[in-house]
Amino acid sequence: MQKRYKVFKKVRESELVSSLYLRLENNEALAPFKPGQHLLFKIKPEGQGHYIQRFYSFSEGPGKDYYRISVKKELALDNTEKIPSGKASTLLHEVIRVGDVLEAKGPMGDFFLNSKEQKPIVLIAGGIGITPLLSMVNAIVGSKSNQNVIFFLGVTNSSDHIFKSHLESLNKENSNIQIFICYSNPLPSDQLGLDYDYFGFVDIDFIKSKLSHTFFDFYVCGPAMMMDYITASLRSEGISDESIKTESFGPASVSYSALSDEGFKEKSIVVTFKVSGRTVDWSPEYNSLVELAEAHNIDIDVGCLFGDCGTCLTEIVAGEVSYNHATMIQPDPGTCLPCSCKPKGALELKI
Repeated sequence: MQKRYKVFKKVRESELVSSLYLRLENNEALAPFKPGQHLLFKIKPEGQGHYIQRFYSFSEGPGKDYYRISVKKELALDNTEKIPSGKASTLLHEVIRVGDVLEAKGPMGDFFLNSKEQKPIVLIAGGIGITPLLSMVNAIVGSKSNQNVIFFLGVTNSSDHIFKSHLESLNKENSNIQIFICYSNPLPSDQLGLDYDYFGFVDIDFIKSKLSHTFFDFYVCGPAMMMDYITASLRSEGISDESIKTESFGPASVSYSALSDEGFKEKSIVVTFKVSGRTVDWSPEYNSLVELAEAHNIDIDVGCLFGDCGTCLTEIVAGEVSYNHATMIQPDPGTCLPCSCKPKGALELKI
């Protein structure tokens, strides 16, 4: 169910990151959430005829009278001129103002801290992937838990080291929390030992040097390449899959060269949603079948929008799909992940 949230505060955390503070437009009490979860926003970028969906994690712990999300404006791959590529993130970062209203579903998501356990945890974040992990560590501090936390954050340099002073305070004021910062390309003014703890990306050798044992649960969030490296490295160290929790972060509107446009050259493609009793025309302006459904008020349950959670797994009645990118979930024959694929031709889904 979509709810309407009013932005009552907006903070520029860095040149590319803004935090939005939200309350329900009707002033009702906010639904509780688990640290690490997110909201799924329904957003209509300027100049676009249909809505798109994007999820943004809570960057503050639960129990407040507001939600906070922190959004990075995604840039084109060649960002020398800081050209934006993320439609939704650019709108939230540059256009949305205090007093504006946003629509979102949730809270939702399977990536969250199990607050009933006291097992020590390791949090590993890359860039804006800090947001759900910051919610976790804030929740631990807010509950006055003594759960041990070792937090690794990798960023480029001080220019995108968001929440720097807050992280320093957490590190200084809580004996059960250790935070280590890695800069991959420090500025001349950045000081090792003061602004950051390690020169380079977050790597497994640095992580191992700070762990006295491996009896931890590991929570990893960041760009796909970083997460693939970290998870593979942890497994090579004997860490079980059950102890490794991951959440993908990245621009959802990126154009993937692996996508096959073969089917889109046909004059007309129709998609039938069998259960809903609707048949609609496909258009290349949509990034996925989920966007097509959303534009026509057809509801599909979604979680991650990257094909990593399986929430949207749907039966194909007839036709074929083409995937925008590799997905963590491998659909069985006769099924698809509408959040990450497009029709090759006429398609019928059991939705």
